[in-house]
Amino acid sequence: MSVSIDKLVRMAEQISANISIDEDTQRRGEKLALHMQKFWDPRMRQNFLEYARSEPGASALSPALAAAAEHLHAENAGT
Repeated sequence: MSVSIDKLVRMAEQISANISIDEDTQRRGEKLALHMQKFWDPRMRQNFLEYARSEPGASALSPALAAAAEHLHAENAGT
C-alpha cells in the first residue's frame, strides 16, 4: 500500500474537519489519532508520523494534525 503523503495529510484534514469544532486542539488531535489507530493501515500511520517529524512536515501541519501526531507518537512509544 502506497499512499502519497499529500493524500494522507488531506485525509487527516478532512477527518479533523468532521470532529467537533468546539473541541480544543489537543482533544481534536486525540480524537483524530484514535481514528487513525482504528482505521488507518499501520504503514499509513508510520508515513504520517515520519512526515510530521520531518522539517517540512512539522511546520506544514495544522495544530490539530500536529497534536494527532504527538498522540500517535506517544502511543507508539508506550507499546
